[in-house]
Amino acid sequence: MTTGLVWVRETSPVKQANLYMDSGVGILIGALVGSRITFVFSHWDYFRDHWQEIPQLHLGGFSWAGIVLGWMAAVWIASRLLHRPMFELSDDFLPLAGCLVIGIWLGCWFDGIAYGFLANTWWSLPAIDEWGTITRRFPVQFIGALSTLIWMIGIDSIKTHPVWKHRAGKPGQSTAMFLSITSLTLCILTFFREDTGLVWKGLRLDFWVSLGFFISGVLFFVAMAMKHRMTEHTSDYLTSGS
Repeated sequence: MTTGLVWVRETSPVKQANLYMDSGVGILIGALVGSRITFVFSHWDYFRDHWQEIPQLHLGGFSWAGIVLGWMAAVWIASRLLHRPMFELSDDFLPLAGCLVIGIWLGCWFDGIAYGFLANTWWSLPAIDEWGTITRRFPVQFIGALSTLIWMIGIDSIKTHPVWKHRAGKPGQSTAMFLSITSLTLCILTFFREDTGLVWKGLRLDFWVSLGFFISGVLFFVAMAMKHRMTEHTSDYLTSGS
């Protein structure tokens, strides 16, 4: 997380660098709270009788969907405080989002969450399961972390390219791109996981949630691109008409 915060600070407006750092911490807290609340509600049958465990974050229990929702809610609040458009600010905090996702994958690896199936091959890696047993498994968490790093660097390179920065890209599209690619990665990796989890219609609930975020990200990206193209056509029409 420190890397993400420093990255955001270094790329933020000079006069607002400290505010960006403080906002980054607040956004991380928002993602944590949103993740916990979503997990509690999705497991309400248990927490209804064990309500005292709700604030005990060290026991685990977080939701991928809640992280996204909590993150966006916190970004919206930060945009009001920093007087910046929400989608622009969301793009500014993408490095922090990428580091958060990488940290989550590595945390899952060390805590026995989201582990892959047993695989005693050269490409398998040691992983701990929920019972504390370490065995060689399909490296779901490692692939998740590595792919996130690749997507993050790739999107940052695209976002800072002159063509994207001054003509093609619009506020929020970088965020939509990152959300879509990360969600698609999660969708694919669910088929290689062997840890227990909620299932709906024969597939993990994580798959359906990730699929929903993937579709939402693609639709938002396309909508912003179409809006940009329509604005350009309208501007060209008005210019030629005058």
